Amino acid sequence: MKKCLKIVLTGNFAPTFLRTTLLKHARACVLEGVARLVRNDQMAIMVCGDKEQVEQFLDGLYENDTEWNITTIEVEPFVKDKDYRGIFRIIE
Repeated sequence: MKKCLKIVLTGNFAPTFLRTTLLKHARACVLEGVARLVRNDQMAIMVCGDKEQVEQFLDGLYENDTEWNITTIEVEPFVKDKDYRGIFRIIE
């Protein structure tokens, strides 16, 4: 079963967090979607994939919140409105 989430992270992120940590984590979970920095301290993530993989991705965010300097995680379901073509991208 497919699942899509909109996740908003707030924190004090390292400059390479999007390109290295988050991208690697999403690809390891075999997810598709996009992530972009909204402000210096906030990023928006749209992620879709198999339910188990999406939950694994989310669990990873909660398990590593201290290490990755995440202070808040907001999660809400969303309906996929575009084709992510099977990959996870960073929008700069």
